Amino acid sequence: MAISRRLKVSIVKGGKVIMRRLAIVSSLVLALLGFMSIGSAKADVELDFTIPGQQPTNAFISYAGGTVGLVGDHIVVSDVEGIGGTPLNDEVTLPITSGVLTFNTGAFTGYSPNEWDFGAGGTITLTGSIPSLGISGILMSGTFDSAEVFKLGNTKFAIAGSLFYDTKNPVLTAYYDLPSYMPDGHTLYPYLGSFNISFNLGSYTPGGAFSSSGVQSGDIKNDPAVPEPATLLLWGAGLVGLGIVRYRKKV
Repeated sequence: MAISRRLKVSIVKGGKVIMRRLAIVSSLVLALLGFMSIGSAKADVELDFTIPGQQPTNAFISYAGGTVGLVGDHIVVSDVEGIGGTPLNDEVTLPITSGVLTFNTGAFTGYSPNEWDFGAGGTITLTGSIPSLGISGILMSGTFDSAEVFKLGNTKFAIAGSLFYDTKNPVLTAYYDLPSYMPDGHTLYPYLGSFNISFNLGSYTPGGAFSSSGVQSGDIKNDPAVPEPATLLLWGAGLVGLGIVRYRKKV
C-alpha cells in the first residue's frame, strides 16, 4: 500500500512538472511567433538620417591604399525622420545637434576601373544630440558588411551599396514606436542600414589611394532587421532550458 501511494504521488508530481514545462515552452513559442510577426509588419519602415549638402571643410572620405578600409570622418548629419509608415510620429523630422558620422569599413577587396570594393568589419558611429528627446552621445553604432565607391563623373564619386548592421539609442527608436530591445528586454534590437554619400576627388588611379576634396550630400537609411528564425529558436531554446533548470532547483 505504501509503495502504491508513493507511486501515485510520484506520478502526480511528474505530471505537474511536465505540464509546467509544456506551459513554459508554449509561452515562449507564442512569444517568438509574435515577435517575428511584429518584425515582419515593420519591415517596410525606415529611419532616414540626412547628410546635408553644406559640409565642413574638414569632412573627408579617404582610402590609404593596400588592404586597409575606407575611412570617413567629420561628416555632418542634420536630422532624422521616420518614413514608410512608422507606428508613431510618421514623417516627423527631429533635428540633430552636432551630429557627426564617423566610419571605417572592412578591408579593401578589389576594384574595377570605376569602382572600389570593401569588405566586412570596421565600425560606423553617429554621435550628436536630439534636444527634443533629451538624448545625446552615441545615437547609432554598428559594423559593416560591405561598401562600394563608384565613379559618377570626371571628379564626382559616391559611396553606394554600403551595408551595415547597427543598434540605436532606444529613446530614438521608441519615439517612432520601432523595436528597441530583443525579447530578453536587455539586448538592443539590430537594425540594417545603408548610406549614399557623394564626394569630389581630384587626381586618382583606379583601385588606388584617394582622399576627397569635398564631401557633398547624402543620407543614411535604416530599418529593423528581423532576426533569422534559427537565431530566434536558439534564443528561445536557451530560455526554455534555463527555465527548466531553475524549476528543477526549486522542486
